[in-house]
Order: sequence, then C-alpha cells, then structure tokens
Amino acid sequence: MLNTVERLRDRPFWWHTRDLSRNLLLPFAGFIGIITYVQAGYYSTFDILLFSLFFLATGIGITVGFHRLFSHRAFKAKQWLRITLAVLGSFAWQRPLFTWVVRHRLHHAHTDQKGDFHSPYVRFDGEKITGKLNQFLHAHYTWLHWYDPIVIPGSPLIKDIELDAALRWIDTHYNFLTLLSLLLPGLLSTLFYGTIDGFIRGVIWGGLGRIFFLLHVIWLISSFTHMFGGKPYGTRDESKNSHILGWIALGEGYHNNHHAFPSSPCFGFDKKQFDVGWLFIQCMEKLGQVYDLKAMPNARRRQFRKSYQHQHSSNSLQFPTC
Repeated sequence: MLNTVERLRDRPFWWHTRDLSRNLLLPFAGFIGIITYVQAGYYSTFDILLFSLFFLATGIGITVGFHRLFSHRAFKAKQWLRITLAVLGSFAWQRPLFTWVVRHRLHHAHTDQKGDFHSPYVRFDGEKITGKLNQFLHAHYTWLHWYDPIVIPGSPLIKDIELDAALRWIDTHYNFLTLLSLLLPGLLSTLFYGTIDGFIRGVIWGGLGRIFFLLHVIWLISSFTHMFGGKPYGTRDESKNSHILGWIALGEGYHNNHHAFPSSPCFGFDKKQFDVGWLFIQCMEKLGQVYDLKAMPNARRRQFRKSYQHQHSSNSLQFPTC
C-alpha cells in the first residue's frame, strides 16, 4: 500500500512552506481582509453577494462534483456540467481532481484504519494518534503534510475519469485554475466598482476570504464529524452526523448517513436534514442535465442499518479496528 503513496514529510522545507502558504497563510490573509473591511464598515451588498456566490458555487463543485459525481459515481451528468463541476471543485483549492478522487476512494476503503489519509485516530501508515487535540489537528489539516496518493495512470482507482480528456486537462492545469479562482471574482468586482480597489475587494471577498471559510468547512468534515455528533447508522468507522455542518457544508455534514450509504446521491435523508447538494442534483435532473441516479436507501434499508447500530451501541469503538 505504501508504494502507492508519497510520504510528503520527506519533501524539502520549501515545499511545505509553499503548501502551508497556499492552504493556510494566503486564505487567512483573505479572512483578515474581510474582518478589516467589516470593522471599518467598508463593504457593500455586492461584496457579500460575491462571497456567497463563490462559496456556494465552489462548494457545489466539491460536494456534487468531486465527491458525489466523480468519487462515488452517484449519478451521471452531461459533459458541460461535468466540466463545470470539475472546474468549480478546483476553485476550492483542495488539490487536483484525480488526487482528490483517489484519496477519497481510499478513505472509504479504509475509513479510520490504516490506509486512511485523514482519520483522527490513525495515520495512513497505521501509526495511532493519541490525544484529542492531536487527533483533531491531524484530521483537520496536518495530514496534508504526511501522505498523499500517487496518481498512477490506468489504475482502477482513477481509470473511469482518466479516460475523459477534458478532466485530464483540468487535473493537469490545477495551478492555473487556482489562480483563475482569484482573478475571476477580482474581475467581476472591477466591473462593478470600476476601480483597482474593486479588484482587490473581489480577490478578498470572492477569492482568498471565501477560500479560507470553505477550506475549513470541508476540513471539519474530516475532523469534527469523525469525532463528534450523532451516529444513527451502524458503520465500521467513527463517522457521525452534524446538523450545523449539514447546513453549512451543503449536505456534507450528514457524514454518518454518507458512510452508511456511500453511493446515494442524497446525504440528508430526514426532513430536517437540509442537503443543498441534493437540491442541486434534483434541479439538474429536472432540466435533463443529470440522469441515471443511483437509488437512495429506502425506509427498510435505513431501518436495518439503525437496528444494526442499536445492536452494537453497547461497544462504542474508541479506536476502530480492521
């Protein structure tokens, strides 16, 4: 297994500095920029709308595109939509599409066990993680500096999407797309304000600041929902549901639902579980742009999973075993 991954900790210091800057420092500068604008009262409805638009669009790119479509093949989509979702997902600064998909498929194959990249309980190489803070930090961010999959051409983990030339281009040009994710909101803001200051505001609100919030929301799915929350369904991992993250993360917070039924295009099964990603998929289906949706778990399957959970609730796992 270790032959298919790269030990990132062995990379040079400059690489870790660059990655830290991209993942934390630059987005944090955007966050500080937003706070500064708000404290000074120097913001407008347009700034807020720009932030909201790019947060929603890039969030959809991750949850509907990278996650449900490309990683789990929960449905099929017309080519223009596949390309759009792949580009928007790249705008979220979550590393290239193929890497994301390989990593996520391995995550489901080895959740909270050896072979999982971002479990709070164990590193990819099987080393256990002790202490709640260390567990949270590893699953939330520091795993990005430990291991990452090597994308092997022709691998079964990537073959289904690697055949698409457009997706190959998007994966190869990831760095260009991350830059475009800043330039595009900057240009839209420049058109609205007509000034250089407008460009800077766009880069802050729709670019770096938005990326800061989106990255941490996505990372909380790996950290928070594998440590805290409810577990209505019986799974061999520590995935849990968080209603707050369910709303904020566009449906991703219903993480135990997802791990119980990973191929379902819908994550929010109950009426109170608001799943924006599923609403988007339903809308695209009605417009004829999405088709061949995999079946959602019916009441009988869900009840069986709940019964299974109740049968095993007396032995809650502190550390998941193989």
